[in-house]
Amino acid sequence: MTENWIADALAAGLDPSSLKLHLQPVVSLASDRIVGAESFIRWRDSLHGLVPPSDWIPLAESTGAIVDCALTALPLWTECSNPGTGRLVSFNLDGRQLLAAEFMDAMLEIPAEVAAGLAVEIPYLQFTADWANRVALEHRAQLEFAQHAGVELAQGFLYAAPLTPSAFAAYVHAHARTALG
Repeated sequence: MTENWIADALAAGLDPSSLKLHLQPVVSLASDRIVGAESFIRWRDSLHGLVPPSDWIPLAESTGAIVDCALTALPLWTECSNPGTGRLVSFNLDGRQLLAAEFMDAMLEIPAEVAAGLAVEIPYLQFTADWANRVALEHRAQLEFAQHAGVELAQGFLYAAPLTPSAFAAYVHAHARTALG
């Protein structure tokens, strides 16, 4: 895909209805229970269809449009917060989002009971400070290594691909977690 139309779309601001939330289970390796979800935002352009994250997120980050994207996505994250379940929904932030007063003001407006179900991750800081506590797993060999290494939490295609919120809810319901290990 060419970057020109993507850059133009980002500069104009994304239509909120074009952003779709997907969730991937986060599993405790100790209990083999779902303890949360990692959220992913997918962009479905009306002309070009699903735009791969690798085609638009780096461009949004480099141009600063990631702040507007996050402002547009914030309601999706808060809608899936369900603190009563004890499961957190995490989402990644770029450093520009943390420095943008408009975005931080919007974050501060989230009601405390909703915010209790959200977890913010900053990927670069997570990697340096907390990388050994959570990993993405794609196959059983990685699971065995992670368990041996004392990793606490895992997510990845070993458990499920990113799912729509309704499919995620069905997944959680259907998997009062049977042991994988």
